[in-house]
Amino acid sequence: DSAVTATPDTRLVQRLQAGDDSAVADLAVLYGARMFQLALRYTRNREDAEEVVQDVLMKVRDKIAAFRGDAALSSWIYRITFNTAMSRLRAGR
Repeated sequence: DSAVTATPDTRLVQRLQAGDDSAVADLAVLYGARMFQLALRYTRNREDAEEVVQDVLMKVRDKIAAFRGDAALSSWIYRITFNTAMSRLRAGR
């Protein structure tokens, strides 16, 4: 049974792909602190880092259909976080 062998990330991806609103909240609980730390490392500003995290949560929700599972969900999320932080820095404040 695939439900037995599915990892928490696999189940989370399935819930996100199914449009489960509570999955975004679970995503924030699981990855929010690490996303914030990564964003803060680049933005060097708490408010900007918090906004990056919010942007990333919405991007993951909106783009989860594009997640192929070639890499770990965490790697995909951290790449989006990095790209979002870099875009924010390029755009200025």
